[in-house]
Amino acid sequence: MNHAEIIKRFSNINCARLGDGYAPHKPILVLLVLQKILMGHENKFSFSELDHDLKKRLEKYGSDNASNTRNEPFWRLKNDGVWSIEAPAELLALENTPTPNQLAQGNVSGSFIDEIYQELRRDPELIGDVANIGASGMLCFRRKRRLTDFWPTIPTKGWAASCIGLFFPLGTPMRCPPTKLGAKWRNY
Repeated sequence: MNHAEIIKRFSNINCARLGDGYAPHKPILVLLVLQKILMGHENKFSFSELDHDLKKRLEKYGSDNASNTRNEPFWRLKNDGVWSIEAPAELLALENTPTPNQLAQGNVSGSFIDEIYQELRRDPELIGDVANIGASGMLCFRRKRRLTDFWPTIPTKGWAASCIGLFFPLGTPMRCPPTKLGAKWRNY
């Protein structure tokens, strides 16, 4: 899978409608996972490992009850062709999304599909491009915050990290360049 195909997949991620905007759940999850990959994390993320940070960021950037539905992006991102889930058969067979407790107790893990992960590790600029799409998705939700409301404090690993730093501050202030693609994540 090449750079353009990966960008297209992330550009076409479905985000739930939330009032007159979009829910930030999937963009927040993608940015969180990209941040971990940038810091050298392998391509397997247990729900339990991501749960605390995902909940914290949804409380900060989502609607009033967004953190209560943090299981949704973790489970549903698999429908967008970028994420896969490892879970017990009884959870995979459910009609509805498993609860956060079910995901944790079932030791459910998610990962970017291998071709995407390998390209992200090979090309850090691709992480920046995907993060930029995720950051754009974050701007489409109900609160209508501006990029300047989140200006980053981030690690010094180029503009890939600066886009992630918009929402996940870590270190040195930097600016995120304007989106190259103008992509918005679609609604369900």
